[in-house]
Amino acid sequence: MKLSEREKFVVHFMAASIYGIHENASDCAIDSAIIKLTKARCPNLSFDDIGDLSDAILQEATKGAEIITAKKKEMCN
Repeated sequence: MKLSEREKFVVHFMAASIYGIHENASDCAIDSAIIKLTKARCPNLSFDDIGDLSDAILQEATKGAEIITAKKKEMCN
């Protein structure tokens, strides 16, 4: 099974973000890596698709972090 370009974008976005955070990279460096990966691996995605996907990923990750934080507080009380 092959990944679609949208699926590849999600993987590269998350990998670059996580690796960049782990390595204390600047936001500029992380964004640059995401752009380079997207151009190389997902050349047919439109700028609108990239923006929509980025927003959706960040919203979902934020919601997940909120749930995890709430569970940690719940477990520790």
